[in-house]
Amino acid sequence: MCSQREWFEELKPSSGTVSCAAKSSLLEVAGTGVIRGRLKNGQEIVLTNVLLIPELNGHLNSAKQIQKAGYSVLFKDNKVIVKGKNKTFVLCELNSKGQYVSDFIPTVSNTFVAEAEEAELWHRRLGHSGNHALRKLGLPTSDSFCENCVLAKQSAEPIGIGNRRRESAPMRMVHSD
Repeated sequence: MCSQREWFEELKPSSGTVSCAAKSSLLEVAGTGVIRGRLKNGQEIVLTNVLLIPELNGHLNSAKQIQKAGYSVLFKDNKVIVKGKNKTFVLCELNSKGQYVSDFIPTVSNTFVAEAEEAELWHRRLGHSGNHALRKLGLPTSDSFCENCVLAKQSAEPIGIGNRRRESAPMRMVHSD
């Protein structure tokens, strides 16, 4: 399970819930996909059927899911060793807090970044149109923050509220913004 959308090489929309002991609640699944990365020793790993859960704090590996993928998981000498047909590697090591921590480094795909940039570009090109309008046109959408849209929605105090002083001759008092 992962909370970082940009780590996914492939991501398919998915729905469902996962129970979380730490939050004592159900967390929504936003998608399922593939994450590619490396361990610090250089070993390349491809994680499949990874759940995207945006509200999750951190990332979790499931020994059961690793076994379903055809690997065996061995807990030995404060390490989690994963054995496959052609590979054997240490996935996690026990830290001082009693948690198994992985040194997995994801290979972040530039596809998501390019898609987000393209969505922002179309948002600006079409006069800061909302996601609904972009979806209607079949264009990519983004949940990123647009400062210009926020500033445009602000209202200003009208000029001239209160007592107004009138001069009797032109150019005695000049106002400017």
